[in-house]
Parts: sequence; C-alpha cells; structure tokens
Amino acid sequence: MKQSKKKTALFAAIVVVIALFFLEAFASWALMLRLRIANNQNFTKSEPTYFSLINIPYQAAFGLFDQSQAATKSEFEYRLDAGGPVYEHDADLGYKPLGGKYRVTFSRRPHGGSKWERLRVNVTFNSDGTRWTGECQSTGTNVYIFGDSWVAGHGVNDEQTFAFLLQQARKDICVRLVAVGGYGITQSFIQFNKLRSQIRPNDIVILGYGDYLDDRTVVAPSRLREVRDWFKRQGSPEERLMLPKAVFDGRGVISITHVQQRCDENDGYCDQTDPPKDEMVRTTAALINEIARTSTAPVYLLHYAGSKQDSIFGFLSDAVRRISALKEDFDYSINDDIMGFDNHPGPYWHYAISRKLIETLAVPLASRQ
Repeated sequence: MKQSKKKTALFAAIVVVIALFFLEAFASWALMLRLRIANNQNFTKSEPTYFSLINIPYQAAFGLFDQSQAATKSEFEYRLDAGGPVYEHDADLGYKPLGGKYRVTFSRRPHGGSKWERLRVNVTFNSDGTRWTGECQSTGTNVYIFGDSWVAGHGVNDEQTFAFLLQQARKDICVRLVAVGGYGITQSFIQFNKLRSQIRPNDIVILGYGDYLDDRTVVAPSRLREVRDWFKRQGSPEERLMLPKAVFDGRGVISITHVQQRCDENDGYCDQTDPPKDEMVRTTAALINEIARTSTAPVYLLHYAGSKQDSIFGFLSDAVRRISALKEDFDYSINDDIMGFDNHPGPYWHYAISRKLIETLAVPLASRQ
C-alpha cells in the first residue's frame, strides 16, 4: 500500500514537472515574441536570458507591464539639434533668442532601431530676438505678434510662418514676430512693456492664445514636470532657468516673481498641486487686459487653440479684440504637423492662420480706433 502511494506521488511529481516545462516553454516563447515586436531587431539585447522565469520579473521591474508608460510611449524616439546655443539667459524672461541663422534638425527612429530619419528647417533670429519675416519698407504701421512656439513657427522654415506670409501679402506694414518657443502670456506681458514706448497708435498688437497657456502664466507645477519629462525624452540635461510667474492678488494688482525651472532645484515646487483653473484663467486675463489698457495701439487676441466657450472670454475687457482661428472657423482642414517629426502645427496651419490675419487686417485702420 505504501509502495503504491509512493508510485502515485512520483507520477504526480513527474506530471507537474512536465507541465511546468511546457508552461515555461510557452511563456518564454510568448515573452520573446512580445520583446521582438516591441524592440525590433535589437530585442535580444534588452533582456538577460531566454527564460521567462527570469525575464518576467526582470521586465516587470523595468517597465514591460507598466501600463501608464505603455499608454504614452511613442513608436519613435526623437532628437532635436540646432547645432549650438539658440537662446541665452534673461533675468526677466528666463531666456531669449540669440540673433543668427540656424539649421535645426529634427530626428526620429523606431525604438531599438539604428537608422535616424532627419528633417531640417531654417530659423533666423534678428539681432533684437524677433524672428525674420522678410523685408519691409514701411515707415507706417508695425504689427507686433507675441506668443509661444505655435506662433513663432517651431518646426517650419522662416518662409513658412504665418507672420512671413502676412508680411508678403502686406508690404505696406512691417511684421515683427516677437513670439518665442516655450513662452506664455506672462512673457508676452513682459515683452510688451519693454516695447511699449515704441508702439504707436497706428500700430497693431496681436497676442497669440491657446487655453493651454494658462498653466504657463502661473508656472504651474505640472508645467515644470512636463518640461522636465521633455528634456528626459530628448536625452538632454534640463536647463537651469528662472521662469517668470504672474500673481494677480485680491486687490487687482499684478506682480511678477520667478521660479526655478529645474524640479530638482526648486525645493519641491514641482511636487505641489496646480492652482485652481479659474485662478490661472483670471490671471491670464488680467495680463491681457492690462496690455490692452496701457497700449496706445489696438490689441487683438489670436485664439488658435481651445473652445469658443473658453472661460477666459468672460474676464476679458471690451478693449481686447478677438480673432477666432480655431479649426471650426475654417471650411477646410488646417490640422497638420511637422511631418510626424514633431506635433507642432505645420505649414498648412500657418497658411490658414495667415489668411485669417490678412482678412482681419484688411479692415481700414481708421475703423479700429
């Protein structure tokens, strides 16, 4: 009887071992197939062995089953190179462009791939930090365009920005593209005040606005985390900058402070929660209203991202003229990008925005006062 039980136990153990062997073989095959798909031809360099009993814990620890990363991970890895420094530090703005001509290279390759694809664009900054928009002979009206990378034309050539296209259509004016990548309404406010003494009544001020800029107005912690993650994805060291932050207090007074951009150097600022959305919107609106109040020239808000019902319009003064340039304002598609190398809007978008501005500025200046 005891011998029979021993045989039964031995048989059961053999069955279990065989089952585990086939389970291991299947799991290893499935895991290797997953790695082959995920990492292309270099999949054998990304795991320590072919055995799932080792690989599964290893990959679990290093992100294979991290669904939050998988949901946001791009098919490609990206790089951006301008061949040298394009910006310099500025005590008020955080940073500003250096005058000169640059060849900016956008690169991408599949994760684990060896061959980079490249896209190159020409970017020219004038000595005053404005982006080149072509020649003009006008001694009359200047059009000052403030904004961020969308407005500045990140990823497109000088001759493809909507500011350049506007300049070509209106030789009787001089278009000054003051926009800079990464800027927000707070920087526009600072730039405007630096230029205010030279802006005349017959000039025009255009402020680029998308609803995502409200975070930048107050340097929201989530914005700095976003910047940190961008540098990490690019494989570049995060820059040490003091970014301007607007504060609009209960007395209606605007003040500007500065926050260190680097999350590892701003005493846990990046770990804080963002201010309420309403507070950020009100602060943005206060900056825009103050520009309109103090400007001798008419002020337009170029609204290119968000909704027609964005809450900011409930806080803006009547002195701010609105140019709605959302996708629903056009009867054709305007949403392109930088050929898949970057998600900023491309030349079709810039062309559409230029048509909107040409149409708006066709109204005689006398009727704007």
